[in-house]
Amino acid sequence: MEFTPEQREEIYLEEKAKREGPKRSNTGLLVVAVAAAVGFAAMLLLARKSARGVMLEDLRKAYDGLSPEEEQ
Repeated sequence: MEFTPEQREEIYLEEKAKREGPKRSNTGLLVVAVAAAVGFAAMLLLARKSARGVMLEDLRKAYDGLSPEEEQ
């Protein structure tokens, strides 16, 4: 099958347009990914902080009546 130069040009331009497609920016996707990573890191830090349990120092802050002498 032979194509005329005009048909070849038309086919070429159509295929070129298909390959290039609409230009989209990945900036929005990058922002969402960074926000998710920061949120995940914050969640891990909060979980780690709360997993340490109740410390004697925390009890002293909550209850003023406990003096260091009464510990022993």
